[in-house]
Amino acid sequence: MFQFQEVVDSLKGLASNDPTPGVSHCKLLETYAKTLGYQSYYHFVESLKHLPNEQFANVSLKLMRQICLKRIPSQDCAYFEFQAFSSGKIGFYSAWAGWDKRGDEVRVPRELAGPETAIGLRELATYPIYVVQSSNELLAWRYNWRSTALIPENLAKEFFAFAFNKRRLVENNPPMDLVRAKASRYENNIAYAD
Repeated sequence: MFQFQEVVDSLKGLASNDPTPGVSHCKLLETYAKTLGYQSYYHFVESLKHLPNEQFANVSLKLMRQICLKRIPSQDCAYFEFQAFSSGKIGFYSAWAGWDKRGDEVRVPRELAGPETAIGLRELATYPIYVVQSSNELLAWRYNWRSTALIPENLAKEFFAFAFNKRRLVENNPPMDLVRAKASRYENNIAYAD
């Protein structure tokens, strides 16, 4: 699934995007290679280079998973939070867009507020949060790793257009009688603590 250069470039990307002040790019490459279980960056590159193809597929999938778990979103584009479930379903962090013709809420993906959001989510979450940057990473997340991923806008819109296209369902003059009736039914199903 992943190519040799893609894995190497992803590790280089971690070092390039690292916010640690006063640490050289070369030192960051060494540090990240060691966190992935290698003796050095050179050892990382040489080990991957000499793996047989059938082993490279499994090793690269594991390495890319670790890299995506460490990656911080770029400040150059918007990101959206999606969830992949073992059932094959996809969910997303949403914002209210309006009401549809049946009186149901229409929700669309909500843009995240920068790299700090990813750092904060990871500190609070008890589940993995990946930052994916490519189609291959997105497919690996969706079908292998699952859990939550922060996805750049262009990639999210390419793979999950259905979520972004929901705005077309919003009615300018929604049937508020249906909205109120559904809200009333919902309120009747809530259990209140004394």
